Amino acid sequence: MKTKVKRASTGKRGSPPPVLRDEQPLLRALVAEAARRGDTLAGLAKALGVTYERLAQWRRNVSAIRNAHGFVHENAARYLGVPTVLILVLAGVVGLEQ
Repeated sequence: MKTKVKRASTGKRGSPPPVLRDEQPLLRALVAEAARRGDTLAGLAKALGVTYERLAQWRRNVSAIRNAHGFVHENAARYLGVPTVLILVLAGVVGLEQ
């Protein structure tokens, strides 16, 4: 006789959705770090100093994070623990050749 075993869900409630391949590089890094920390996307948006709606627009490619105010890039650098210039490169504001 076979017994049905209910498998436990491995996803955590409130965790960020998986990173999409077509996202902007800076968003990939931010969402991956949020997932590593166990932060929600709402928590990530708050850390960046923007609304959840704005973060969702960036993720849907409705607008680009490279056009964000400078304070967003500074907050992203702080969140990731990297220099702001690296954030500007990931966002596409500054090219590596510059």
